[in-house]
Amino acid sequence: MLAATIGAGSVWIWMHSHVAWQNHLQRAFNSGLRLSDMLRQQASPPSDLVITQLKPNDILIANKGKFGLLTDQSATPYVTVFSLKASGPKLRTQETLSLAIVSSDLQYPVREIAKTKDGSAAVALGDVTRLLASYCSDPILFARYQDGYWYKIDGSNVWGCDATQAHLTIADQGGRIDPELIAKLTTPFSRGENSKANPGFGLGLTIVDTIAAQHEGAVTFEQGAQGLEVRFTIQR
Repeated sequence: MLAATIGAGSVWIWMHSHVAWQNHLQRAFNSGLRLSDMLRQQASPPSDLVITQLKPNDILIANKGKFGLLTDQSATPYVTVFSLKASGPKLRTQETLSLAIVSSDLQYPVREIAKTKDGSAAVALGDVTRLLASYCSDPILFARYQDGYWYKIDGSNVWGCDATQAHLTIADQGGRIDPELIAKLTTPFSRGENSKANPGFGLGLTIVDTIAAQHEGAVTFEQGAQGLEVRFTIQR
């Protein structure tokens, strides 16, 4: 019964994952638009981003391009430094956004960002934040508009790895379970003592675990207050 419930839930998540993924990317794009307005000092900071103005000593480090020294990452990070320039009939002067992406996982292909039709730096920054959201990583973004202040932007709630995942948690009230049995729940043809009276082959949770793995996710089990808690996670 538990496997059937999780299986049904995993199918529902899988069917809705495409729409959820598009919504995830659009949310990141919109955050980039609002971030651009803030950098121009035309709007308040986006509520879903943690934005910190760099201190004078850190500004000196940023101006030297050593952004990897401004994060808490223990390993040597990948740093992508670039700028977005925009000009057009509606702009009196050329706009320049100086940016740096610091990640422990990868160098971002910023060259793939398409040029915006209206020459807007805001749209270009939206394309950048959407690019960040398209990977399962937790990068830190540094940004400066024209010759203004440098800002450190933590967007883990928008483009971080957890933001790209869909979760389903199911709990029963069957009491405590032997830890050795929990470790075998996804083993093919493995069945608990209380399920042997019911028809089945012991493949339900094995199939669920396979579905999760194929979507870069996982199935985990924990002993809850009243019974077993199962958490099903996949990438959107």
